[in-house]
Amino acid sequence: LHLSQEIQFVLKLSPMILGGLNELKEQLKDGTEEAETIQELQNSLNKMEECTSKDDIKKSPAMSKFRRFLDNVEKAETTAGKVIKTTKDGIDIARRLAGHYNQIAQLCGLPQVPEPFVKRKK
Repeated sequence: LHLSQEIQFVLKLSPMILGGLNELKEQLKDGTEEAETIQELQNSLNKMEECTSKDDIKKSPAMSKFRRFLDNVEKAETTAGKVIKTTKDGIDIARRLAGHYNQIAQLCGLPQVPEPFVKRKK
């Protein structure tokens, strides 16, 4: 089985994305709606490892869930907004996650998170 360099790139980003989500989840009480939302997103992202092409990634439910999570971060009344507002370093983590999302989105031709909401690499 030969995976393209693009797919290998996405698989290298997966642990960083899952790690960021774990940072958020660790600061929440188990069983809360917010913790469950993050767990669902993590489960979807884990399934991306089964993708074998950029098109598979683009069509994957994980990417749309990830984008919705990031889109809802700024809205305080949403689950994602509550997660970010109630966790230590939540905004910084969300900005890092947005950067990782953008790297994959750019590769697959998906809409990206606007630059002001993304953590810049140093």
